[in-house]
Amino acid sequence: MNLGAQSLQVQRQGVEVAGHNLANVNNPAYARQRLRIQTSLPIPTPFGPQGTGAQVTGIQQLRSAIVDGQIQAETSVRGFLDAKQAALEFGQAIIGQTIDRRPRDRKGRRRPWASAASMASRKAWATCSLPFKVSPPIPHR
Repeated sequence: MNLGAQSLQVQRQGVEVAGHNLANVNNPAYARQRLRIQTSLPIPTPFGPQGTGAQVTGIQQLRSAIVDGQIQAETSVRGFLDAKQAALEFGQAIIGQTIDRRPRDRKGRRRPWASAASMASRKAWATCSLPFKVSPPIPHR
């Protein structure tokens, strides 16, 4: 009778672990689990050793060290970028305007060297020397 009760208890724990795995199948941070089962020690009898069933020795998490390292690295990078974004948004709020570092022409196309050319044409930049020659902006037709 005890053998049957112990077997049912082991199976119940196995079903609980399987249900836990299914409930968290869409959670990327969850590591699936496996029930570790071991046979119990036999009881010596006049007819020979009699088995006493199985018992749960633990629950093992199935994780990959490589995947864990990648998740940790990506989380760290994302945290850095989120903090940098928050600092830039705070700076924009203090200034009272948005900062767009991408110069564009009248048609909305990017002009990567327009900002250097416009800075060179300003009087404030007339006194400083640049290690390269900056030509004035070319008007678009």
